[in-house]
Amino acid sequence: MGDIPLDCDVLVVPGADLRMVTYTAATGSSDAGKLDLLRVTGGHRSATALI
Repeated sequence: MGDIPLDCDVLVVPGADLRMVTYTAATGSSDAGKLDLLRVTGGHRSATALI
């Protein structure tokens, strides 16, 4: 897949020691497509991709 540039946001809950980190790619970009592929395949390559 190569590198996938992402935006990072940290959401903080005031008064609590909680944080949520989100990583996103621009909607409709090739990077978003790569993330979708990772979501579906779990990062595993198919046997045909190794040939």
